[in-house]
Amino acid sequence: MGIPDSEEATEPLFDSDTLHQAATNGDENTIRSLLLLASKDKRMLNIVNPVDGRTALIVASREGHLEIVRHLIDARADPHKHDPSGWTAQEYAAFRGHIKLAQLLAEYASQDSQESERIMATNETAAKSGRPLERALDQRPQLPSYHGRDEQHRRMKTQGLSEVFVTLGSNNSRSSATVLELKGQPWDQFADPMHYYKILVGIAGGHTGADSQVNYFLPLPKDMVNRPMQFFTKDLDQATLMFEVHSTHISRDGEKPKILGRATALLSALRHGSAPKRESLVRDFTVPVLHFDSMNRIGTLTFSVLIATPYEALQPLPDNSSGFRGKDGLTQIVGHRGSGANSAARTNLQIGENTMQSFITAGSLGASCVEFDVQLTKDHVPVIHHDPIIMQTGGDVLLSSLTYEQFKRLTISQASNAALLNSAEARYIARSGLSAKNPRPRLRSNSLPTSNLPDPLSDNLTELMSQTLPSRLFGLKGNIRGISIQEPSCTLNHLLTSLPGNIDFNIEIKHTMLFEAEYFQLPFETIEVNHLVDIILDTVFREHKGRNITFSSFNPEVCILLKVKQDTFPVLFISKAGVIPVGDPRAGSLEAAVDFAKAWGLEGVVMLSDVFVLAPRLVGYVRSQGLVCASYGALNDQAEHALTQADAGLDAIITNKVNLIARTLKQER
Repeated sequence: MGIPDSEEATEPLFDSDTLHQAATNGDENTIRSLLLLASKDKRMLNIVNPVDGRTALIVASREGHLEIVRHLIDARADPHKHDPSGWTAQEYAAFRGHIKLAQLLAEYASQDSQESERIMATNETAAKSGRPLERALDQRPQLPSYHGRDEQHRRMKTQGLSEVFVTLGSNNSRSSATVLELKGQPWDQFADPMHYYKILVGIAGGHTGADSQVNYFLPLPKDMVNRPMQFFTKDLDQATLMFEVHSTHISRDGEKPKILGRATALLSALRHGSAPKRESLVRDFTVPVLHFDSMNRIGTLTFSVLIATPYEALQPLPDNSSGFRGKDGLTQIVGHRGSGANSAARTNLQIGENTMQSFITAGSLGASCVEFDVQLTKDHVPVIHHDPIIMQTGGDVLLSSLTYEQFKRLTISQASNAALLNSAEARYIARSGLSAKNPRPRLRSNSLPTSNLPDPLSDNLTELMSQTLPSRLFGLKGNIRGISIQEPSCTLNHLLTSLPGNIDFNIEIKHTMLFEAEYFQLPFETIEVNHLVDIILDTVFREHKGRNITFSSFNPEVCILLKVKQDTFPVLFISKAGVIPVGDPRAGSLEAAVDFAKAWGLEGVVMLSDVFVLAPRLVGYVRSQGLVCASYGALNDQAEHALTQADAGLDAIITNKVNLIARTLKQER
């Protein structure tokens, strides 16, 4: 068959399977060759695969093949096509964490202004009407919700038992470790169609009421991270994990199973080397597999463990908080770190982030809730602070290595009543004939300097903070005296007892993740996660006074423990939506975040707003899964993007510009 001379061709020149397979696999050479043929007949670019109803552009976008997508859109593939479930290429890219790819598609779609306006109007109508995207055809089946809330679990908890969650393989996507290595090679290099491998996992020292052993066949399901084995034990010091590796040969005579080897791990030994109430951020462990007879080492087995120690609230449990729900269906405005996070790039007057003054200001500007960050000091006091490194020290000093008194003294140096004088105060004291040691007749440091005259003491503090790693990487934040209205940081207890009860709380619990420690060159040892969660829960249960409170965290393990230990306050998982690689498969995309939240019975997700601005209908998708949907990020400070998300049904928007967003949404309402 010859190549047609025009677009009037009636038959495609190649099998659509070839095009779609190349788009799926990221085969750039094949795509280039096919696009040469397609240049004679543009309809070839938009051939729909009869199996899944998707174009090559949709397939490549789902898989995140950026260069393949570039080739397809340069050849004028149609970005507005959707599959039978109603998903476009751009929505798939945003959903699966390929944000740069979604941005590329958005730029390309906007070039055709007429078609772009049509598709945007369609999406806007769908979003406003509440019609969600249908579940995609080949998405995994719905994961069963964490079964820790059933009657069996409640009985086990009343016995003061710890829960042990075991996952085969590594939960760190940066790790190259495989589940099983035999003779120093991955198990699949020894596998053939006539063999299959099985790993039996059990626990000695466990309790009845939970499966004593679980069998897993290799290869493992991809969603193992959300399907851990669950064991109960009363004595963590004596509990032992046991593994058996089986190989089965299939022949004409039938199956011939045999045990290859065994491995064991003492739970208490996995924590050796850490100080009391401290633990390693590395949760992957590798143990030798010993031959069942000779006891010679024949390989290694890798697994991950999370332990949930029992928790009992110190005070009678309050009524369940509604979180971001139950507010007349309106998008809630949440003040980010109060009335906004500090940034040296901001030109307007700033109030110090995560301070009492900032929280009160947020409420007065129209926020119904304030979001703030909680960490523990070395002596286990929950304090309100965002960064793990305390820049005021002039070094890369972790907050968790300072006592509360040490931390308080450092933050006082930036407060309005500190001994640190700016240049205006120094001149005032000199003219008044007062001694700088005497009490000031009037405090003047609650405002920006009104002159450009040098301020040596403030400059010294700025120079000191500029030597820290965060400052060198991202620039000096604006939370220093002379740049913002600043007051000392406070404790969680003080916040709960002092702020008006009509201001809801979104408490974000900070716990360093492994990728953060690697990036910021931090120690791999930190406060033990159970201890962190228990201390914060104790404080909240003791001082909540009926306040509506929502917990959230970027750390999946913190979210799991919050959910395992209590049902009173909603728990939301925060995700960067795939904008940066985080090393945890649960945190790499909206798709992963929804799967994780549903698997563990969390109440919702908080996503970087880019994903919902690029694909507003994904808000409806999240809500159709029974989850609260909230967002954070720089785009939430722009009125048009806030409106886009609110129109799509967003439950809560976390913003630095409370006043602007409150006025904007009020006008629309």
